[in-house]
Amino acid sequence: MGGIHGNEPAGVLAAERVLQALEARQTEAHGTFIAFRGNTRALAQQIRYLEDDLNRMWSAERVQALQTARDPESASPESQELLELLSSLNEAIGASDGPVYLLDLHTTSADGAPFATIGDTLRNRKFARSFPLPVILGLEEQIDGPMLEYMNDRGVITMGVEGGQHDSPKSIDTHEAVLWNALVRAGVIAREEIPNFQYHRDHLRSSSNGAPGLMAIRYRHDIKSKDKFVMDPG
Repeated sequence: MGGIHGNEPAGVLAAERVLQALEARQTEAHGTFIAFRGNTRALAQQIRYLEDDLNRMWSAERVQALQTARDPESASPESQELLELLSSLNEAIGASDGPVYLLDLHTTSADGAPFATIGDTLRNRKFARSFPLPVILGLEEQIDGPMLEYMNDRGVITMGVEGGQHDSPKSIDTHEAVLWNALVRAGVIAREEIPNFQYHRDHLRSSSNGAPGLMAIRYRHDIKSKDKFVMDPG
């Protein structure tokens, strides 16, 4: 999943690279790789969202309410995006006869080292620790209604990745490296089928700037007016 926030296109561009490479090489696959564009309407306008943050809407109660709404066409743009995504995700899960893995690819406004985030389950830990990236526990619990938490509760193996700054070409490279590593880890493609696979591993390892392999959120500070916080332009 790339672009669940419309101002974060790097994951979409990385997935397009991988799909083009797979098609060009006619790579033998032992599974199915599906790339989703997240908030298509916001991506088209290069903004985070139109009315609602699409990655804050996935509580079970809210999803059920949207599914049973009498007039879904009158819902917000992001509500329609959620229903469209959920339909596609349900179709993919239903068609699978093995484990399902879901990556959510993000970027940030400020530059920084890439890292992975997971809901703390054994299956997620096992998957995430196979990547040469720092893994942060507890971040999803600090956010209301993220997509990965909803899908994790359905038994999907999930991992989020913050790949770097929004507009940096390196962020696309990072997400591409994540996708190649994920395809190998999930058993979809043999590493021998991927030219320069070690390069992608090395890219992730060097980008982490020596951060610890596993970290946990202990404290989150809510910004208040007295903090006089000012966001830099961009």
